[in-house]
Amino acid sequence: MTRTTRPKNRRGFTLAELMIVVLIMGILSAATVPKLLDSVAFYSVDAAAKRIKQDLELARRRARSKSVAQSVQFDSNTSTYVLPNVQHIDRSGATYSVNLTRAPYSSSLYSVNFNGSETVTFNGYGVPSSAGTIEVEAGTYAQTITVDATTGKVTIQ
Repeated sequence: MTRTTRPKNRRGFTLAELMIVVLIMGILSAATVPKLLDSVAFYSVDAAAKRIKQDLELARRRARSKSVAQSVQFDSNTSTYVLPNVQHIDRSGATYSVNLTRAPYSSSLYSVNFNGSETVTFNGYGVPSSAGTIEVEAGTYAQTITVDATTGKVTIQ
């Protein structure tokens, strides 16, 4: 009967080595998770500001192309806005509306001020009823969208 012998230099990791690796991975992830969440908030507020800017420009272009007034009605309490008389892109028969609290924006309207109102109306020439600002925030980040009263130009600051 032949007897098998075990190799003298077995390869593998000890439990202590594995625990050290797990500990190091835990420390590294604890250091990176806050930065990851911080960057998510930055990109959320940036995406929300760009969406608001594009929709204000849509309302302005629509007013100019149809030679009729087009409003954008903001509600800072619910962080939503509506473009009356504009059909929703995805839902047939529904009014165009955006909820900034939902993904991918996950933001809120901090303040909306168009000469004391939360509504801006572009006339048939694309000129807004008044200058205004919209402040959108997510986490520690905020961006301000401004509408120029003379030109109707929309900018993000």
